[in-house]
Amino acid sequence: MGFMFWSFSFIYFFSFLLSVFCSSVYGFWFVLELNMFVFLGLVCLMGGFLSLESSMKYFILQSFFSLIILFSLILDFSFGFYIFIICLFGKLGGSVMFFWVPSVSFSLDFFSFYLLLGLQKFLPFIFFNIFLFNFYGLGYLGFMIFNFIFSLVLGGYMGFVYVGNLRGVLVFSSLSHLGWLGFSLLLGVDFFLSYFMVYLLFLFILIYLSSIYGSFNLLEGGFIYFLVFFSFMGVPPFFMFWFKVFIFFSLFNLGLSLFLLVVLFLASIFSFFMYFKLFLSNFFSLSELGRKGVFWVVFIFNLLGLVLIFL
Repeated sequence: MGFMFWSFSFIYFFSFLLSVFCSSVYGFWFVLELNMFVFLGLVCLMGGFLSLESSMKYFILQSFFSLIILFSLILDFSFGFYIFIICLFGKLGGSVMFFWVPSVSFSLDFFSFYLLLGLQKFLPFIFFNIFLFNFYGLGYLGFMIFNFIFSLVLGGYMGFVYVGNLRGVLVFSSLSHLGWLGFSLLLGVDFFLSYFMVYLLFLFILIYLSSIYGSFNLLEGGFIYFLVFFSFMGVPPFFMFWFKVFIFFSLFNLGLSLFLLVVLFLASIFSFFMYFKLFLSNFFSLSELGRKGVFWVVFIFNLLGLVLIFL
């Protein structure tokens, strides 16, 4: 498996590099498909027989979305661009097209799970960026914003179903992050890349810790899980919270509808209560010593957050 794994890994990361040199949307579409096939190869290599069902589901759905995207680009008419956007969300597993992500991700190994929730989002987002500035995409900006906000709301709501199970919470938290990543893309590719790299880092740490403990259960992960988990979720005053604050006020300065900003704010509050409920359900299951440790760490991070406000 060693040679095959490194060969597939090289082609996988080469596909990201190749996307930089694509001069047409059809070339980018080809790179997107190359990336999908290599990802499936890595999933089968790492997951073995248990990952075959997930691989087949992923292949069928992604192939369907890819064909529709290609036809919508060839036909080049206004309604086709709406279909194009919906199918790109299908590739991301976002908005109304999130349905396939839980069934595919729950049977994946740690490595494949990280790739699915992390790196596999990169190329579709870059395709969004190409569409916005090369295919009159600004005329469809409102539709894209609606889907980004819907992803935020849906991710926060569905997370309640899987409270206590880190894998489930990560799946729907990635749906919420998909919305924030979309808004960061509207502020510029540089800011999107910054947010995306931080997102990948915290996601990697969480999944790496899970692989060490051999579990996606928060209680078994213990105290360190909570610190990284809340940082990843953007709970104030942890690190990613300030990214969200910057995005919110930047959208306000760009003149985004006040109603949409209120919905964005309420979706964030909803997600916060989900994480707070998750925290309480696990906090009172800890020993007295563990509860004191969690309390003092959260207290210290809140003090640091207050200091950051004045920087």
